[in-house]
Amino acid sequence: QHATIMMQVECPKGSNPGDNIQIQTPNGMMQVQVPQGIKPGDKFQVQLPAAVVATPVVATPVITTSVQPIAAVPAAHAPQHVHNSPPQPWKNEVCNCCSHKDCGAACCIAMGCCQCCSYPTIEEKAGVYNEFSRDYCINCCVLSGCPDFCVSMIFPTCGLINTFGIFQMRRALIKKYNIAESDFESAVCAFFCPHCALCQQSNEMMEHEKMAFDGCCQCGVHPDVAA
Repeated sequence: QHATIMMQVECPKGSNPGDNIQIQTPNGMMQVQVPQGIKPGDKFQVQLPAAVVATPVVATPVITTSVQPIAAVPAAHAPQHVHNSPPQPWKNEVCNCCSHKDCGAACCIAMGCCQCCSYPTIEEKAGVYNEFSRDYCINCCVLSGCPDFCVSMIFPTCGLINTFGIFQMRRALIKKYNIAESDFESAVCAFFCPHCALCQQSNEMMEHEKMAFDGCCQCGVHPDVAA
C-alpha cells in the first residue's frame, strides 16, 4: 500500500458540514466532504495519496443549479388593457345622444334623470373600473350629486366632485377600449356636458360588450341576444 499524507484545507464560503467540495491538486480535482463541526473559514485535514504533493489549494464548492422562486404579481396590480393597435375614435359623438344603441333618446333621458344608478350598473356589467372607486354605491352617490350638496354647506364645490368622478369614469373607459382622447378633452366633456358624456360612454360600453338597455326603472342591462 502507498503511504498517505495529510493536507490542510480551508472550508469555502457557502459550504456546510456534509457538503461535497472540489479541491485542486497537482494530479487533478479531488472531491472531499466537509466534516461535521466545520464552518466556512475553518481549516480541516484531508488525507491524500503519497503521490500527491501537498501544495496550497483553493477549495471550490460543488455548485448545484436550482430554480429560484418567482414572485407572483397580484391580479389587481397586474398591467391591464395593453393595446398594440392605434387608438380608435368613439363609436358615437358626444353630442349625438339620440343615436344611442338600442334606446336612442330614452337612454339620453335615463342618463339625465337617473344617471346615478343607470351608468354605474352599465359600467359594472361591462367590467370598467375607474380609479375613483370600484364600489357601485360610491359611484352612484357621486353621480347623484350628494357629496357636492353636503360639502357645499361648508364651502361651494361648483359640482367639482361630480365632475371629477365622471372624468375618472371616462378615463377608465378610454383606457380599456383604447379610444383616442386626451385628458384635457375628457375634462372638458366632464365639466361642460356631463350628461352627454355619460350617454356617449354608456353607448360605447354597450356597443363593445354587446349589451341592450333594460330601461331606467330597472337601471340595468342584459346581454344583447340579437348581437
